[in-house]
Amino acid sequence: VGTYNKTYLFLTRISIKVQYTSDFKENVHRKNAELGYYLAEEYWGKGTMTKVVRRMTQYLFGNFDIIRVYAQPFARNTASRRVLEKAGFRLEAVLKNNIIKNDVVQDGCIYAVLKDEFKSTAECTFLTCGPENMQRS
Repeated sequence: VGTYNKTYLFLTRISIKVQYTSDFKENVHRKNAELGYYLAEEYWGKGTMTKVVRRMTQYLFGNFDIIRVYAQPFARNTASRRVLEKAGFRLEAVLKNNIIKNDVVQDGCIYAVLKDEFKSTAECTFLTCGPENMQRS
């Protein structure tokens, strides 16, 4: 019980941040977890982050009382959006003008995956779960 806010480091080049709140029964978002990530540019384009996101999502569903994992990439970050899509997440919304970074107003996105949709990938391992193995219900 409480707020779970942890940053995981992998090879010091990948950072995963998970926010999960379960502290109050009245919290309407208590069964959601937000996933954020960073990958050093030298590792881009190798499928690494897709595997990490998929494995972290599997871990979250298996170890916490949540029903939904979501992420909020910038709309123009097509690589990050593709990572989420390949990891089984679906685009839920494009939020117009909801981000200001370096004084530039930008659109954001919400991607999510539900626990009951993700169950078909539970047998996947960190190294063997490629997009061709993903099955949708």
